[in-house]
Amino acid sequence: MTLTDAHGERRYFRLQDEVILACTPLDCASDSNRDTRQRDACDLSTELEYLSLDSRQLLRRVEKLEPVLGDYLLNLERKIQAISAYLLDRETATVDSATRCTVLLSACGICFDSCQPLATGDTVELRLILLPERTGLRLYGRVIHCVPPSATKPLPTVGIDFIDITEQDQEILIAHLLRVERRQRRQPPSPD
Repeated sequence: MTLTDAHGERRYFRLQDEVILACTPLDCASDSNRDTRQRDACDLSTELEYLSLDSRQLLRRVEKLEPVLGDYLLNLERKIQAISAYLLDRETATVDSATRCTVLLSACGICFDSCQPLATGDTVELRLILLPERTGLRLYGRVIHCVPPSATKPLPTVGIDFIDITEQDQEILIAHLLRVERRQRRQPPSPD
């Protein structure tokens, strides 16, 4: 996937990850109405995760000064995450195109095997649930390349650059990718 800036250099690192993904092609009319869309569990999950990222430093300080209060606040955080995950699961169950899949993910784009026909330049809405945290993101992107199916890969592979991504969404993606990288480094190398 091409994730380069004007000078041809990669803007963000990318990692292979497993996510739940729903990709919906948009027409020009849908594309222009993004600001008037109805909020859903995915949007709520994004907002809650951003608030959690924002308050983590405060929580660490509270834990050092008052461990009991820190434990209590951490339990409240877990309850909120459980409610958010439940709402996401309920909503995802109603989306036919939502599937668990392996993707290449960065803070500015995604690459995956697509079950639906997409062409370079198409605009799409992506509902992305990051695992295992179960954080939902609703992102928009433009298809930058589409590799047709072959004998070894029965599905086309599409590369999508996120468009109009908020700083909040990007921070959530970066924090998630850092966690994925830490998990991957801890895993022992697979024997070949």
